[in-house]
Amino acid sequence: MESETKLVTLALGLDDTVVRQVELPQIPVDEMRLVLKNNTKGYLQQDMPNHVFDCHIFPPKSQGKTAEAAKTGSIPKLKVLVAGMKQQLINDFRRRSKTPG
Repeated sequence: MESETKLVTLALGLDDTVVRQVELPQIPVDEMRLVLKNNTKGYLQQDMPNHVFDCHIFPPKSQGKTAEAAKTGSIPKLKVLVAGMKQQLINDFRRRSKTPG
């Protein structure tokens, strides 16, 4: 079986990740990641240094809240699914997936 693989499937344990639904300001996903990285205690209620986050924005159910927020001048909030894991674990996965044998 000396074939070269181009796809890799990885499995993570519950202790290695965090997945939560939070409300974040309506900003680009790259900025959401930075906000989470710099303020995990405020959004995820725990200090999580050296973690990497990704976000999935749930589509708003109605535009009523957005229009109301625009009138009051407040920044509209979005419901976001946040997933995070330690940077070191990501580095380990990358290194091991590139190492033959």
